[in-house]
Amino acid sequence: MNEPPFDLKFLPDWLKEEPTSYASHEGEPAARPRRDGRERNKDSPRERGPRQGKGKERRERPPAPQPQEPPADVAMEFLPASECLEALIRQIKAGSRAFPLFGLARVFLEKAERHRVRITAKEGAAPLWQCGEDGPVALDRRSLEKGAFTTRWERYYAKEVFQKEPMKGNYSNVARCRLSGTLLGPTNHHSYQSALRSLYEERFQRRMPFQEFLREIETVSDPKLVEEWKENARSSVRYTTTTEPEPLQFDSAALAEEHFRKTYLEREARSGQTFEIPGPVSRELPDPRIAAAVRQEWEKERKFPVLFSRHLRRRFTDAGLHVFKYHKRVLFASAIRPTRLKAEGVTDGVREILDAIRKKPRCNRSQLAAAVLQGKPDEEKLKAALAGDLRWLIHAGHVVEFHDGTLDLPIEPKPEPAVARPVENARGATAAPPVAADPSGPALP
Repeated sequence: MNEPPFDLKFLPDWLKEEPTSYASHEGEPAARPRRDGRERNKDSPRERGPRQGKGKERRERPPAPQPQEPPADVAMEFLPASECLEALIRQIKAGSRAFPLFGLARVFLEKAERHRVRITAKEGAAPLWQCGEDGPVALDRRSLEKGAFTTRWERYYAKEVFQKEPMKGNYSNVARCRLSGTLLGPTNHHSYQSALRSLYEERFQRRMPFQEFLREIETVSDPKLVEEWKENARSSVRYTTTTEPEPLQFDSAALAEEHFRKTYLEREARSGQTFEIPGPVSRELPDPRIAAAVRQEWEKERKFPVLFSRHLRRRFTDAGLHVFKYHKRVLFASAIRPTRLKAEGVTDGVREILDAIRKKPRCNRSQLAAAVLQGKPDEEKLKAALAGDLRWLIHAGHVVEFHDGTLDLPIEPKPEPAVARPVENARGATAAPPVAADPSGPALP
Protein backbone atom coordinates (compact mmCIF):
# COMPACT_ATOMS: atom_id res chain seq x y z
CA MET A 1 0.00 0.00 0.00
CA ASN A 2 1.64 3.22 -1.18
CA GLU A 3 -0.26 5.58 1.12
CA PRO A 4 -1.51 4.90 4.65
CA PRO A 5 -5.27 4.28 4.84
CA PHE A 6 -5.47 7.00 7.47
CA ASP A 7 -2.93 9.34 8.98
CA LEU A 8 -2.68 9.82 12.73
CA LYS A 9 -0.90 13.14 12.21
CA PHE A 10 -4.19 14.84 11.41
CA LEU A 11 -5.85 14.20 14.76
CA PRO A 12 -8.19 15.17 16.33
CA ASP A 13 -10.12 15.83 13.07
CA TRP A 14 -9.22 12.27 12.06
CA LEU A 15 -11.68 10.97 14.65
CA LYS A 16 -14.46 13.13 13.17
CA GLU A 17 -14.58 11.65 9.67
CA GLU A 18 -18.02 11.42 8.14
CA PRO A 19 -19.07 7.78 7.86
CA THR A 20 -19.51 6.15 4.49
CA SER A 21 -23.21 5.55 3.98
CA TYR A 22 -24.50 2.46 2.25
CA ALA A 23 -26.57 4.78 0.07
CA SER A 24 -23.48 6.50 -1.37
CA HIS A 25 -22.06 3.63 -3.38
CA GLU A 26 -22.07 3.82 -7.16
CA GLY A 27 -25.40 3.00 -8.73
CA GLU A 28 -27.77 5.24 -6.76
CA PRO A 29 -30.20 7.15 -8.96
CA ALA A 30 -29.19 10.67 -9.89
CA ALA A 31 -31.58 13.58 -10.25
CA ARG A 32 -34.19 12.79 -12.87
CA PRO A 33 -33.42 14.64 -16.16
CA ARG A 34 -36.01 16.58 -18.11
CA ARG A 35 -37.78 14.98 -21.06
CA ASP A 36 -36.15 17.46 -23.45
CA GLY A 37 -32.65 16.54 -22.24
CA ARG A 38 -31.99 19.82 -20.42
CA GLU A 39 -30.94 20.02 -16.82
CA ARG A 40 -33.82 20.47 -14.44
CA ASN A 41 -33.97 23.80 -12.59
CA LYS A 42 -34.59 23.28 -8.93
CA ASP A 43 -36.32 26.69 -8.75
CA SER A 44 -38.85 25.85 -11.46
CA PRO A 45 -42.53 25.63 -10.48
CA ARG A 46 -42.48 21.88 -11.13
CA GLU A 47 -39.78 21.44 -8.51
CA ARG A 48 -41.51 23.69 -6.00
CA GLY A 49 -44.77 21.76 -6.16
CA PRO A 50 -48.04 21.92 -8.10
CA ARG A 51 -48.12 24.37 -10.98
CA GLN A 52 -50.24 27.40 -10.17
CA GLY A 53 -52.38 29.16 -12.71
CA LYS A 54 -55.02 28.22 -15.24
CA GLY A 55 -55.56 24.68 -16.31
CA LYS A 56 -55.27 21.38 -14.55
CA GLU A 57 -52.68 21.11 -11.80
CA ARG A 58 -49.76 18.78 -12.46
CA ARG A 59 -48.03 16.98 -9.67
CA GLU A 60 -44.86 14.94 -9.55
CA ARG A 61 -45.60 11.22 -9.44
CA PRO A 62 -44.38 10.00 -6.02
CA PRO A 63 -41.73 7.29 -6.19
CA ALA A 64 -43.01 3.79 -5.67
CA PRO A 65 -42.09 2.33 -2.26
CA GLN A 66 -39.11 0.03 -2.43
CA PRO A 67 -39.61 -3.49 -1.07
CA GLN A 68 -37.75 -4.13 2.16
CA GLU A 69 -36.14 -7.53 2.49
CA PRO A 70 -35.93 -8.94 6.04
CA PRO A 71 -32.35 -9.45 7.22
CA ALA A 72 -31.05 -12.98 6.98
CA ASP A 73 -30.66 -14.86 10.26
CA VAL A 74 -26.88 -15.15 10.14
CA ALA A 75 -24.05 -14.27 12.52
CA MET A 76 -22.01 -11.24 11.52
CA GLU A 77 -18.56 -9.99 12.57
CA PHE A 78 -16.57 -7.00 11.36
CA LEU A 79 -12.80 -7.43 11.34
CA PRO A 80 -9.96 -4.97 10.62
CA ALA A 81 -8.38 -5.29 7.18
CA SER A 82 -4.81 -6.57 7.60
CA GLU A 83 -3.06 -3.90 5.53
CA CYS A 84 -4.90 -1.07 7.28
CA LEU A 85 -4.27 -2.58 10.71
CA GLU A 86 -0.55 -3.00 10.08
CA ALA A 87 -0.28 0.59 8.87
CA LEU A 88 -2.08 1.84 11.97
CA ILE A 89 0.13 -0.19 14.32
CA ARG A 90 3.24 1.22 12.66
CA GLN A 91 1.98 4.76 13.15
CA ILE A 92 1.13 4.21 16.82
CA LYS A 93 4.53 2.63 17.50
CA ALA A 94 6.30 5.53 15.79
CA GLY A 95 4.78 8.03 18.24
CA SER A 96 4.10 8.39 21.93
CA ARG A 97 0.41 9.27 22.03
CA ALA A 98 -2.51 7.19 23.31
CA PHE A 99 -5.58 6.72 21.09
CA PRO A 100 -9.13 5.79 22.15
CA LEU A 101 -9.94 2.23 21.20
CA PHE A 102 -13.56 2.95 20.27
CA GLY A 103 -12.46 5.90 18.13
CA LEU A 104 -10.04 3.68 16.23
CA ALA A 105 -12.77 1.06 15.76
CA ARG A 106 -15.15 3.63 14.27
CA VAL A 107 -12.51 4.78 11.81
CA PHE A 108 -12.11 1.20 10.57
CA LEU A 109 -15.87 0.82 10.22
CA GLU A 110 -16.48 4.13 8.44
CA LYS A 111 -14.64 3.13 5.26
CA ALA A 112 -15.46 -0.12 3.50
CA GLU A 113 -11.88 -0.76 2.39
CA ARG A 114 -10.69 -0.71 6.01
CA HIS A 115 -12.56 -3.77 7.25
CA ARG A 116 -13.69 -7.26 6.35
CA VAL A 117 -16.98 -9.01 7.14
CA ARG A 118 -17.26 -12.56 8.46
CA ILE A 119 -20.65 -14.15 7.76
CA THR A 120 -21.60 -17.39 9.51
CA ALA A 121 -24.70 -19.53 9.12
CA LYS A 122 -26.51 -20.31 12.36
CA GLU A 123 -26.23 -23.81 13.80
CA GLY A 124 -28.61 -26.17 12.03
CA ALA A 125 -29.25 -23.76 9.14
CA ALA A 126 -28.46 -24.44 5.48
CA PRO A 127 -24.89 -23.63 4.43
CA LEU A 128 -24.02 -20.36 2.70
CA TRP A 129 -22.73 -19.96 -0.86
CA GLN A 130 -19.80 -17.90 -2.10
CA CYS A 131 -18.60 -17.11 -5.60
CA GLY A 132 -14.81 -17.38 -5.62
CA GLU A 133 -12.35 -16.36 -2.93
CA ASP A 134 -13.36 -13.02 -1.36
CA GLY A 135 -16.42 -12.99 -3.64
CA PRO A 136 -20.04 -12.23 -2.72
CA VAL A 137 -22.01 -14.47 -0.35
CA ALA A 138 -25.65 -15.59 -0.69
CA LEU A 139 -28.13 -17.84 1.05
CA ASP A 140 -28.64 -19.98 -2.05
CA ARG A 141 -26.71 -20.70 -5.23
CA ARG A 142 -29.33 -19.25 -7.56
CA SER A 143 -28.95 -15.75 -6.11
CA LEU A 144 -25.19 -16.05 -6.46
CA GLU A 145 -25.21 -17.08 -10.10
CA LYS A 146 -26.92 -13.90 -11.26
CA GLY A 147 -23.89 -11.69 -10.72
CA ALA A 148 -21.13 -14.31 -10.90
CA PHE A 149 -19.88 -13.28 -14.35
CA THR A 150 -19.74 -9.59 -13.39
CA THR A 151 -17.42 -10.26 -10.43
CA ARG A 152 -15.26 -13.12 -11.79
CA TRP A 153 -14.82 -12.61 -15.56
CA GLU A 154 -11.35 -11.06 -15.22
CA ARG A 155 -9.91 -14.41 -14.09
CA TYR A 156 -10.82 -16.10 -17.37
CA TYR A 157 -11.22 -13.46 -20.08
CA ALA A 158 -9.47 -10.47 -21.56
CA LYS A 159 -11.78 -7.62 -22.62
CA GLU A 160 -11.10 -5.51 -25.69
CA VAL A 161 -13.08 -2.44 -26.74
CA PHE A 162 -13.07 -1.63 -30.46
CA GLN A 163 -14.98 0.60 -32.89
CA LYS A 164 -17.34 -0.91 -35.43
CA GLU A 165 -18.57 0.60 -38.66
CA PRO A 166 -20.90 3.61 -38.32
CA MET A 167 -24.49 2.71 -37.53
CA LYS A 168 -26.74 2.53 -40.59
CA GLY A 169 -30.45 3.22 -40.71
CA ASN A 170 -32.70 6.13 -39.85
CA TYR A 171 -34.09 6.27 -36.32
CA SER A 172 -36.42 8.97 -35.05
CA ASN A 173 -36.17 8.28 -31.32
CA VAL A 174 -34.29 6.40 -28.63
CA ALA A 175 -35.21 4.99 -25.23
CA ARG A 176 -33.57 6.55 -22.19
CA CYS A 177 -33.49 5.68 -18.49
CA ARG A 178 -34.73 8.61 -16.41
CA LEU A 179 -32.81 7.50 -13.31
CA SER A 180 -29.35 7.31 -14.86
CA GLY A 181 -29.70 9.13 -18.20
CA THR A 182 -28.40 6.06 -20.07
CA LEU A 183 -29.38 5.85 -23.75
CA LEU A 184 -30.62 2.33 -24.57
CA GLY A 185 -31.37 2.73 -28.28
CA PRO A 186 -34.59 2.49 -30.32
CA THR A 187 -37.06 0.00 -28.91
CA ASN A 188 -37.17 -1.84 -32.24
CA HIS A 189 -33.39 -2.27 -32.44
CA HIS A 190 -32.00 -5.75 -31.85
CA SER A 191 -29.72 -4.54 -29.02
CA TYR A 192 -32.44 -2.80 -27.00
CA GLN A 193 -33.59 -5.75 -24.87
CA SER A 194 -30.07 -6.80 -23.90
CA ALA A 195 -29.09 -3.20 -23.08
CA LEU A 196 -32.24 -2.82 -20.97
CA ARG A 197 -31.65 -6.01 -19.03
CA SER A 198 -27.94 -5.31 -18.55
CA LEU A 199 -28.59 -1.82 -17.12
CA TYR A 200 -31.19 -3.18 -14.71
CA GLU A 201 -29.00 -6.01 -13.41
CA GLU A 202 -25.91 -3.83 -12.98
CA ARG A 203 -27.48 -0.71 -11.44
CA PHE A 204 -31.02 -1.20 -10.15
CA GLN A 205 -31.73 -4.87 -9.46
CA ARG A 206 -31.05 -4.53 -5.73
CA ARG A 207 -33.39 -1.56 -5.25
CA MET A 208 -36.53 -2.11 -7.34
CA PRO A 209 -38.51 -4.76 -9.24
CA PHE A 210 -38.07 -4.96 -13.00
CA GLN A 211 -41.62 -3.75 -13.73
CA GLU A 212 -41.01 -0.63 -11.64
CA PHE A 213 -37.74 -0.07 -13.50
CA LEU A 214 -39.60 -0.26 -16.83
CA ARG A 215 -41.77 2.69 -15.78
CA GLU A 216 -38.61 4.79 -15.63
CA ILE A 217 -37.82 4.23 -19.32
CA GLU A 218 -38.91 7.05 -21.65
CA THR A 219 -38.76 7.57 -25.39
CA VAL A 220 -37.16 10.81 -26.60
CA SER A 221 -37.16 12.18 -30.16
CA ASP A 222 -34.21 14.58 -29.93
CA PRO A 223 -32.00 14.12 -33.07
CA LYS A 224 -28.89 14.96 -31.03
CA LEU A 225 -29.59 12.11 -28.61
CA VAL A 226 -30.19 9.75 -31.52
CA GLU A 227 -26.79 10.65 -32.98
CA GLU A 228 -25.18 10.29 -29.56
CA TRP A 229 -26.60 6.78 -29.24
CA LYS A 230 -25.33 5.89 -32.72
CA GLU A 231 -21.83 7.00 -31.80
CA ASN A 232 -21.91 5.08 -28.52
CA ALA A 233 -23.23 1.99 -30.30
CA ARG A 234 -20.10 1.87 -32.46
CA SER A 235 -18.10 0.85 -29.39
CA SER A 236 -18.21 -2.91 -29.02
CA VAL A 237 -16.62 -5.30 -26.56
CA ARG A 238 -14.88 -8.56 -27.37
CA TYR A 239 -14.07 -11.16 -24.72
CA THR A 240 -11.20 -13.63 -25.27
CA THR A 241 -10.53 -16.60 -23.00
CA THR A 242 -7.14 -16.61 -21.28
CA THR A 243 -7.13 -20.09 -19.71
CA GLU A 244 -8.06 -22.25 -22.71
CA PRO A 245 -5.35 -24.01 -24.83
CA GLU A 246 -6.92 -22.39 -27.88
CA PRO A 247 -8.40 -18.94 -27.09
CA LEU A 248 -12.08 -18.45 -27.81
CA GLN A 249 -13.62 -15.08 -28.71
CA PHE A 250 -17.09 -13.74 -27.92
CA ASP A 251 -18.45 -10.54 -29.44
CA SER A 252 -20.75 -9.65 -26.57
CA ALA A 253 -20.93 -9.87 -22.80
CA ALA A 254 -24.02 -12.09 -23.08
CA LEU A 255 -22.17 -14.71 -25.13
CA ALA A 256 -19.17 -14.58 -22.79
CA GLU A 257 -21.44 -14.98 -19.76
CA GLU A 258 -23.11 -18.01 -21.33
CA HIS A 259 -19.69 -19.62 -21.83
CA PHE A 260 -18.70 -18.70 -18.27
CA ARG A 261 -21.77 -20.41 -16.80
CA LYS A 262 -21.11 -23.60 -18.74
CA THR A 263 -17.35 -23.75 -18.20
CA TYR A 264 -16.22 -21.92 -15.07
CA LEU A 265 -19.18 -21.35 -12.75
CA GLU A 266 -18.95 -24.79 -11.15
CA ARG A 267 -15.39 -24.21 -9.95
CA GLU A 268 -16.22 -20.75 -8.61
CA ALA A 269 -19.34 -21.58 -6.57
CA ARG A 270 -18.69 -23.18 -3.18
CA SER A 271 -20.70 -23.77 -0.02
CA GLY A 272 -19.72 -23.54 3.64
CA GLN A 273 -20.77 -22.38 7.09
CA THR A 274 -18.46 -19.33 7.32
CA PHE A 275 -17.02 -16.93 4.75
CA GLU A 276 -15.04 -13.70 4.96
CA ILE A 277 -15.40 -10.96 2.37
CA PRO A 278 -13.79 -7.53 1.93
CA GLY A 279 -15.79 -4.50 3.00
CA PRO A 280 -16.38 -3.18 -0.55
CA VAL A 281 -17.81 -6.57 -1.59
CA SER A 282 -20.20 -6.46 1.36
CA ARG A 283 -21.73 -3.29 -0.10
CA GLU A 284 -22.63 -5.01 -3.39
CA LEU A 285 -24.08 -8.36 -2.37
CA PRO A 286 -26.57 -9.95 -4.79
CA ASP A 287 -28.63 -11.55 -2.03
CA PRO A 288 -30.89 -8.81 -0.58
CA ARG A 289 -31.37 -10.62 2.74
CA ILE A 290 -27.63 -10.99 3.35
CA ALA A 291 -27.14 -7.37 2.28
CA ALA A 292 -29.81 -6.24 4.77
CA ALA A 293 -28.15 -8.23 7.56
CA VAL A 294 -24.76 -6.66 6.83
CA ARG A 295 -26.20 -3.17 6.81
CA GLN A 296 -28.15 -3.72 10.04
CA GLU A 297 -25.09 -5.03 11.89
CA TRP A 298 -22.88 -2.26 10.46
CA GLU A 299 -25.24 0.43 11.75
CA LYS A 300 -25.34 -1.21 15.16
CA GLU A 301 -21.58 -1.73 15.42
CA ARG A 302 -20.70 1.76 14.21
CA LYS A 303 -22.74 3.32 17.02
CA PHE A 304 -21.20 1.13 19.73
CA PRO A 305 -18.25 -0.88 18.34
CA VAL A 306 -17.72 -3.17 21.30
CA LEU A 307 -17.19 -6.34 19.23
CA PHE A 308 -14.85 -4.66 16.77
CA SER A 309 -12.89 -3.15 19.66
CA ARG A 310 -12.28 -6.62 21.07
CA HIS A 311 -10.69 -7.68 17.80
CA LEU A 312 -8.54 -4.54 17.79
CA ARG A 313 -7.48 -5.04 21.40
CA ARG A 314 -6.40 -8.63 20.72
CA ARG A 315 -4.43 -7.63 17.62
CA PHE A 316 -2.84 -4.65 19.36
CA THR A 317 -1.70 -6.81 22.26
CA ASP A 318 -0.21 -9.39 19.89
CA ALA A 319 1.69 -6.57 18.15
CA GLY A 320 3.22 -5.33 21.43
CA LEU A 321 0.97 -2.31 22.01
CA HIS A 322 -0.48 -1.54 25.42
CA VAL A 323 -4.21 -1.15 26.01
CA PHE A 324 -5.11 0.53 29.30
CA LYS A 325 -8.13 2.01 31.01
CA TYR A 326 -8.58 5.67 31.75
CA HIS A 327 -11.29 7.40 33.77
CA LYS A 328 -14.85 6.10 33.24
CA ARG A 329 -13.46 2.83 31.86
CA VAL A 330 -12.39 4.35 28.53
CA LEU A 331 -9.81 2.17 26.78
CA PHE A 332 -6.75 3.65 25.08
CA ALA A 333 -3.99 2.10 22.99
CA SER A 334 -0.37 3.26 23.06
CA ALA A 335 3.13 2.07 22.37
CA ILE A 336 4.07 3.03 25.94
CA ARG A 337 2.90 1.30 29.11
CA PRO A 338 1.61 3.86 31.68
CA THR A 339 3.52 3.63 34.98
CA ARG A 340 2.80 5.80 38.01
CA LEU A 341 5.87 7.67 39.33
CA LYS A 342 6.18 8.82 42.90
CA ALA A 343 7.49 12.33 43.43
CA GLU A 344 10.13 11.22 45.95
CA GLY A 345 13.71 11.07 44.72
CA VAL A 346 13.15 13.05 41.48
CA THR A 347 14.52 16.38 40.34
CA ASP A 348 12.71 19.63 41.08
CA GLY A 349 11.80 20.05 37.40
CA VAL A 350 10.16 16.64 37.20
CA ARG A 351 8.33 17.20 40.48
CA GLU A 352 6.95 20.53 39.25
CA ILE A 353 5.64 18.88 36.08
CA LEU A 354 3.93 16.11 38.03
CA ASP A 355 2.40 18.59 40.50
CA ALA A 356 1.12 20.85 37.71
CA ILE A 357 -0.55 17.96 35.84
CA ARG A 358 -1.98 16.61 39.09
CA LYS A 359 -3.59 20.00 39.80
CA LYS A 360 -4.91 20.40 36.23
CA PRO A 361 -5.48 17.03 34.51
CA ARG A 362 -5.78 16.92 30.70
CA CYS A 363 -3.85 20.16 30.26
CA ASN A 364 -1.88 20.77 27.07
CA ARG A 365 1.78 21.68 26.71
CA SER A 366 1.16 25.43 26.64
CA GLN A 367 -0.91 25.31 29.81
CA LEU A 368 1.72 23.15 31.49
CA ALA A 369 4.52 25.57 30.56
CA ALA A 370 2.51 28.53 31.86
CA ALA A 371 1.87 26.78 35.18
CA VAL A 372 5.51 25.68 35.70
CA LEU A 373 7.41 28.70 34.35
CA GLN A 374 5.17 31.53 35.47
CA GLY A 375 7.18 34.25 37.27
CA LYS A 376 10.56 32.53 36.84
CA PRO A 377 13.54 34.35 35.31
CA ASP A 378 15.39 33.11 32.23
CA GLU A 379 12.22 31.54 30.84
CA GLU A 380 13.70 30.46 27.49
CA LYS A 381 16.41 28.39 29.15
CA LEU A 382 13.89 26.80 31.50
CA LYS A 383 11.64 25.93 28.54
CA ALA A 384 14.34 23.69 27.09
CA ALA A 385 14.77 21.91 30.44
CA LEU A 386 11.00 21.55 30.79
CA ALA A 387 10.72 20.02 27.31
CA GLY A 388 13.48 17.52 28.10
CA ASP A 389 11.92 16.47 31.40
CA LEU A 390 8.47 16.15 29.82
CA ARG A 391 9.84 14.06 26.96
CA TRP A 392 11.47 11.68 29.43
CA LEU A 393 8.28 11.40 31.50
CA ILE A 394 6.15 10.63 28.43
CA HIS A 395 8.48 8.00 26.98
CA ALA A 396 8.90 6.37 30.39
CA GLY A 397 5.11 6.17 30.75
CA HIS A 398 4.96 8.45 33.81
CA VAL A 399 2.88 11.02 31.86
CA VAL A 400 0.27 10.00 29.29
CA GLU A 401 0.01 12.13 26.16
CA PHE A 402 -3.39 11.56 24.54
CA HIS A 403 -4.36 11.75 20.87
CA ASP A 404 -5.61 15.35 21.24
CA GLY A 405 -2.34 16.59 22.77
CA THR A 406 -3.56 16.71 26.38
CA LEU A 407 -1.50 15.36 29.27
CA ASP A 408 -2.41 13.44 32.41
CA LEU A 409 -0.92 11.08 34.97
CA PRO A 410 -1.52 7.32 34.91
CA ILE A 411 -4.27 6.14 37.22
CA GLU A 412 -3.05 4.90 40.56
CA PRO A 413 -3.41 1.11 40.79
CA LYS A 414 -6.03 -0.09 43.24
CA PRO A 415 -4.61 -1.80 46.34
CA GLU A 416 -4.92 -5.55 46.15
CA PRO A 417 -7.35 -7.02 48.70
CA ALA A 418 -5.73 -8.83 51.62
CA VAL A 419 -5.78 -12.58 51.26
CA ALA A 420 -6.50 -14.49 54.47
CA ARG A 421 -3.95 -17.19 55.18
CA PRO A 422 -4.95 -20.69 56.27
CA VAL A 423 -5.01 -21.25 60.02
CA GLU A 424 -3.35 -24.28 61.60
CA ASN A 425 -5.31 -26.05 64.31
CA ALA A 426 -3.87 -27.69 67.37
CA ARG A 427 -3.08 -30.89 65.47
CA GLY A 428 -1.15 -29.02 62.78
CA ALA A 429 -3.81 -29.49 60.11
CA THR A 430 -4.59 -26.60 57.83
CA ALA A 431 -8.10 -25.22 58.12
CA ALA A 432 -9.88 -22.68 55.96
CA PRO A 433 -9.87 -19.10 57.34
CA PRO A 434 -13.05 -17.93 59.05
CA VAL A 435 -15.54 -16.17 56.77
CA ALA A 436 -17.51 -13.22 58.02
CA ALA A 437 -21.26 -13.62 57.77
CA ASP A 438 -22.96 -11.54 55.12
CA PRO A 439 -25.54 -9.33 56.90
CA SER A 440 -27.57 -9.11 53.68
CA GLY A 441 -27.65 -12.89 53.20
CA PRO A 442 -29.84 -15.52 54.79
CA ALA A 443 -29.56 -16.07 58.51
CA LEU A 444 -27.52 -19.05 59.61
CA PRO A 445 -29.21 -21.70 61.75
